[in-house]
Order: sequence, then C-alpha cells, then structure tokens
Amino acid sequence: MKTKLNFSLLFIVGMLFFPFLSNAQLVKTVDELYSAIEKAENNTIITLENKIFTITEPIYIDGIDNFMLDGNGATIILKSTTENVFNITNCNNFTMKDLKATHTEPDGPLGCTGNVVYIENCKNATFLKCDLNGCGMVGIAAYYCKDMMVLKSYIHKNSQYAIIYEGPNILIKGNKFENNGNDNAIYYSKVEEGQSANWPPEEKIRENLSKDGITLKKNKFLK
Repeated sequence: MKTKLNFSLLFIVGMLFFPFLSNAQLVKTVDELYSAIEKAENNTIITLENKIFTITEPIYIDGIDNFMLDGNGATIILKSTTENVFNITNCNNFTMKDLKATHTEPDGPLGCTGNVVYIENCKNATFLKCDLNGCGMVGIAAYYCKDMMVLKSYIHKNSQYAIIYEGPNILIKGNKFENNGNDNAIYYSKVEEGQSANWPPEEKIRENLSKDGITLKKNKFLK
C-alpha cells in the first residue's frame, strides 16, 4: 500500500507542477525538435505539433530536471534501424506523454537492432499514453532508474522485449502489451542504488501483481 501511495502522489504532484513551468515551446519541424531538446533547460515543456516527424538521428535527452515531452498525438519515426529512437540519461522528473515512437521498417531480414526508448540513471520518469512499437528490440529498456511509471500506454511489436527494468521501484498500470518478443512479458531485476545490474533480468512477469518493488495493475497482455 505504501508503494502504491507514493507512486500515485508522485504522479499527481508531477501533473500539477508541469502546467506552471514557464519555459514552454511548441515544435513544428524536425529541426525545431532537435534544437529545442539540445537547448532545453530544467523546468521545460516541449509540445509537438500533431503530425509525423521523420528523423535521421536519435534523440538524446541528458541531465535535465523537471522536463516534459508532450507528443500531443504526434508520431516520431527514426529512419535508422540500428539506434535507439530516444536516449534518456541522468534526468529527474521526466515525463513523456501522448507520443508514438518507432523505427522505419527494415529492408532486410535482420530487422531492428535499436530500442525505442533507452533510459538510464533517471529518477521519477513517467511514460503516459505512449505508443512504443517495432520495429524495435525493446519498447522501454531501463537501467539504474528509480520510481519509474508506465501508464496507459500501448507497447507492441518489439522483437525482443516489451519492457526491461533493472532498478528498485516501478509501477506499470493500465497498459496494453501485444506481439512483443520473449512471450510478451516484462523482464525485471530489483537493483538497489549502488548495486550492479545483471543480465539477463532475473524475473519474467506476465501478470498483474505487486512484489519486490514492482507493481503491475490493470494491464492487458495480448498475444
């Protein structure tokens, strides 16, 4: 009960906080997107125009606190199949919402070798109403993160894993998982701060439960 309360309170506080941030901007082109993220400072909201953004280089978000990327229903397609669409590192209070992200379809038999989202060493990261799909190795690959939430998202057609999480606490609630590799499951290891993550993750979870820092609630696991 304590873990659920902390996650719920964190989410409510975050959603109340972000609308009052003064550093907000609307992005309409790919060049504006790269520029806005490169120049982003703490306490920033970047909102995308509701359209398709086809990008040629991955998006890197590093060392920004209190940052929201509001997809506003937009789609981001990375033309490379060997790199992660998003690389998110060293951020506190990060939110990605209402965004579809994917790679372009590969031409050859190898498929994608990049993840959709790679996130490392972040605290209080939230993915809300996102569509993360293949081709991609992993929908969300998270390492050394703390207090992450994945909420009301659709994670599908990733060739290896829907979610990999190695950290102390995660809430996965109200999502739909479909046609992901390795039995369409969540792969999890409880890793406290200062510990080293192991590979592969220790637990394979394909049901709603609460244990050892991970809570899955009201999710649908489809074929």
